[in-house]
Amino acid sequence: MQIQRINNWDNPIYNRLKEASENQKKEKVEERKSVAVEKSSNQIIKNLQRLKEDFKEQKIELQETEMDPKEKRMKLEEINKKIAEVESEIQQMRLIEKEKEALEKQSKLEENNKKIVKTEEEIKKLEDNIKYEIESEATETTHKIETLKGDIKSLKASIEELNNQIEMLNKKINKLNEKKEDYKSQSQ
Repeated sequence: MQIQRINNWDNPIYNRLKEASENQKKEKVEERKSVAVEKSSNQIIKNLQRLKEDFKEQKIELQETEMDPKEKRMKLEEINKKIAEVESEIQQMRLIEKEKEALEKQSKLEENNKKIVKTEEEIKKLEDNIKYEIESEATETTHKIETLKGDIKSLKASIEELNNQIEMLNKKINKLNEKKEDYKSQSQ
């Protein structure tokens, strides 16, 4: 039986290492893209928060202004309505962000699961040839699996935490919508 060197182009181990390196490069490019989207979403939330603060300042100025009580009440109600709408939009954006994070983590989890399956299959193939080079490669692969399993546990915990946060945000949105309905029914 012939022993192949790891850096030989015909060696399947070399080809898998090369493929893994190319996959890592692709993942880095995708991460950079997602950071740009995340920054723009954060900017939208900041802009909405600034808008909310502006409405609050208008409300304070209006409260200090002398005018007809009915007109003042109507304008205050209008500003309160705008504040509630902006707050609702902020909550929606945060919810969308959390959902995106959950989907990204779910995608990474699925990808890692595929890697684990593929790595386990590779280990089975490598067990057929018990040569020194192959044994050391199997040890490295096993270490990668353990690392991926740790990453998966961490991702599962993060997803569960995100789901809890999403549920909490949904409750807040429902409360805001209830307040909005109460506000509408009181104003009529």
